Parts: sequence; C-alpha cells; structure tokens
Amino acid sequence: MNKCLRKLLLIGMFIFLMNDKAVAYSGLTKQVTVIDNGIKAVYETKETKLQDFFKEQALVLDMQDRFVVDDFIVDLDEPINKGMVVEIQRKKTMILQINNVCVTATTYVSTVEELLKEHNIVITEKDWMNVNLTDPIYPYMHVYIQQHQEQQEAEFIAIPFATEVRKNDQLLVGQKRIVQEGKVGQQQITWRVAYLGDQEQNRVKVAEVVTQQPVAHIIEEGTKVQTLIQKALSPDKLVVENNTLILEDGQRLTFTKAINMKATSYTASYECTGKHPSHPYFGMTASGTRAKVGTVAVDPRVIPLGTKLYVEGYGFATAEDTGGAVKGNVIDLYFETNADVKAFGTRQRKVYVLAQ
Repeated sequence: MNKCLRKLLLIGMFIFLMNDKAVAYSGLTKQVTVIDNGIKAVYETKETKLQDFFKEQALVLDMQDRFVVDDFIVDLDEPINKGMVVEIQRKKTMILQINNVCVTATTYVSTVEELLKEHNIVITEKDWMNVNLTDPIYPYMHVYIQQHQEQQEAEFIAIPFATEVRKNDQLLVGQKRIVQEGKVGQQQITWRVAYLGDQEQNRVKVAEVVTQQPVAHIIEEGTKVQTLIQKALSPDKLVVENNTLILEDGQRLTFTKAINMKATSYTASYECTGKHPSHPYFGMTASGTRAKVGTVAVDPRVIPLGTKLYVEGYGFATAEDTGGAVKGNVIDLYFETNADVKAFGTRQRKVYVLAQ
C-alpha cells in the first residue's frame, strides 16, 4: 500500500471516530439550573440550545424576557453546557413611590435591593420602606419609601408696639394728638425640622433674633382746661350727617330740628334778673329748678320747656327758663359770672333739638 493511500485511510478513520464521539457527547444528559423570578429549579436535559431546552420544559417566555449566563446577557441560540445556570429576567412594571412622588417603572432586576441600586436610591437607618431589601420584585408591586429629611425653617413673629401717653398742657382736655405712629416689630425663629416623608417628626429651635425693633405709638393728651366762655367764643367744628350731629370727640347725637337763633347770655346776678341773693326766688328758673351752666331760657312757643338741646359753642342744655326779652328765635344762655356774660354778648348760634 503506497504512502498516499495509507494517509487517506488514517484521515478517514480519524473523522469517523470524531463524529462518533460527537454524537455520543450530544446524547449525554446535562444538568441545567434555571432561576426565574427568584425561584431556582434544576433540570436534566439532552438539548444543546437554550431555545430547545425551554420548549422541552414548557417554560413560558415573553419576547421582552432576558437570559443571563455568568453575568452576561445571551440569546436563545446559546449552547447548553454541563452545570449551566440560566437566569430568566422578566420585564416587570411596578410602582415606585418616594414620599409623595409616585412613578411607574419597568425593571428586569429580581429584588428590591437591586431595584434601589438601579435607580441610585440609598436607604438610611432613619428611612422607612414598606418592603424588605431581599423581597423579590413582582409585577405591579408597590414599593413605598418615606425618606428622613432635615431642613431649617424660619418662623416670623410680630412684636407688638407699646403705646405711650404724654400729657400736653398746650392741648385742651379731651384733645389728643399722635406724635409718632406705632410700628410692629418682627422676631425670626429658626427651627431644625425633621420629616419622615411629609410628616413632621420633631423640631428644635436653633436661633432666635429680632430682625426689626417695634416703634412705640406716642400720643399726647391735653391737660389745659377750657372755660365755658372760651368754648362759647370759639365754637367746636360740628359735622352733620342727615339728622345726626357728630361732635369733635366723635360722639353722635340724633336731632329732630336745627334752628338758627340769636343767642344772648345771662346770670343769676341782680344786673340780669333784678333779684338780690336774699330774694327767695334768686337763681330759680321758670321751671322751678336752680339755674346753672346748661340752663337756657327760651320762648316756649318755639321750644317747649324741658326740651333737651345742643347749642353750638355752648354744649348740652335744657330749656328750663323764660325771660321778658326772650321772644321768638332767641335763646338766653346761662353763665356763672357777669364777666362771661359781657364777653359773650349777643351772637348767632345754631341750636339742635335733640331726640328724646
């Protein structure tokens, strides 16, 4: 046998033996471990590719599933090796909520811990979570995390202003003047507040400062006493609204009639009444009352006796007296001294008949 023929026979025998060994090897049973949704199962198979193995075991797959072998993603044509471990990573839709922010997420990971790493979420000892890190992820799972947060918050508090009253002897009694308007101050308190989610857990005061000092409200009140004649000679400014008379101090009086009258003045002296102090009717009015400041004489046909009045520049009065010269729209005002009577003389004054 020549050398060429011998070589061909040897090559043919080698190819036959190799093919026979390959057929024998392909018929061997191999152990395959499958991890699906965290559940581990061990199978025996003679199949050579993943796709055929999954069909053999009737494992239900989805087009979005991934297959991981030795930390590498492989396809269904991957050959099967003895002792192979295959993880089926199924795409899962789930709800991830952090505090009040809720999102829908999709993932291939198997556990909550892997999910948090995938989303770069770090859980601390003070945080709260409704599941455990080792819990498996399942479709439409709700993972709820309440994060512990601390922040500084400012609280502003109004500081009331003080009211200071000063006496002024240049102002009449009852008169007031604002010297300085009061202004409310402000105090700022800084708190360190701890929250779990949106729920406050505790707060600690870290600073307290007055950012604006209050400004005192200063009022001057008059102490100067105005005599009746001074008042009569310088009448107050009255405001009339419909049938309401508004005095300078804000007092409101309802009246039924306003009459422009000639105002004269008298006192109980002999010069005015013709009676000496020893006279039994000295200082007595036609109504039987004793004359005093606030007593006025009127014509009862114009103003009935007993009527309550307010006389411009004189003040409150009561129609209690009459007089021989008091006829028609004339009113006689009582003063305490002859000097006041002479100072007042005769003037025009408006008389308001007050509602009873």
